[in-house]
Amino acid sequence: MLNLHSIGISHHTASLDVREKMWMSLDETREAVKHLHGRYFEECMLVSTCNRTELYGIGKNGNVAEAELRRFLIDAKSAGDTVKPEHFTGSISDEAVRHLFRVAAGIDSMVIGDIQILGQVKEAFQVSTELHAMGPVMNRLMQSTLHVGKRVRTETSICEGAVSVSYAAVELASKIFEDLSRKSVLLIGA
Repeated sequence: MLNLHSIGISHHTASLDVREKMWMSLDETREAVKHLHGRYFEECMLVSTCNRTELYGIGKNGNVAEAELRRFLIDAKSAGDTVKPEHFTGSISDEAVRHLFRVAAGIDSMVIGDIQILGQVKEAFQVSTELHAMGPVMNRLMQSTLHVGKRVRTETSICEGAVSVSYAAVELASKIFEDLSRKSVLLIGA
C-alpha cells in the first residue's frame, strides 16, 4: 500500500476568499516544499492554483501530522484570520492516489475538464524535482498521473464544451443576450 498523503483546500471546501489567501506563488511554493521535504515528507510536491492548494507527499516513517501541516500552510500565508482547519481535507494511500488522478484529469475541477490543471500539476512536479523533493515512489506516481491526465483528455469528451470558468461565462452570456458583439463587459478579479 502506498503511503501517499494528500492535504489541502479546494473549491469543494473553501470559498474564493479563502482559496485566494492560500494561493502560493512559484517562489512561495518552492519555499514550502523546501521546508516540508525532509521535515515531514521523504518526497513531496505542492499544487497551488486559483481553485486549490494541495500538498502531496510520502510521510516520513509512515506518519504525517495533518494538524501540523495545516498550521504550516496557514502560517506560511499569514492566513489565520481567514483560513480555518475545517477548510482542509485530507486523504491517504489509494484514496490520495485517486484524488491526484482526478485532479490531473480535470474531473475534480470547478469546471469539469479544466484544461489548465494538468499543466499546473506538471509544473508542481517539475518544481519538486528541481528541489530534489521527488524520489522514486512519487516520480513513478507522477509519471502515471500525467499519463492518466493526458489519456482522459484524448480518450473521452471531457474537454468538449466549457473547459474554463471564462468559457462557461461566455456561454452563459450567449444564452442570455442575443448579440454579444454589442455588449460591454466588466471583468472583476483574477
